[in-house]
Amino acid sequence: MQMRRTAYKNLPDGFILPITSKNIKEQGAKIVDEDLVEVYGSTLGVPTVSEEEFLDEEY
Repeated sequence: MQMRRTAYKNLPDGFILPITSKNIKEQGAKIVDEDLVEVYGSTLGVPTVSEEEFLDEEY
């Protein structure tokens, strides 16, 4: 997950932000759709982005 805000940049290794629509919306997180499909077999109904959008620095 990639997040736009700085509040989460200095957290210890292994920190996991729960995958919820609220966290994605409020924290500005982006989850690549292919990653969820690889692990869970679907996107679980969670808002996702393509790999190209994830890597887009203008987001």
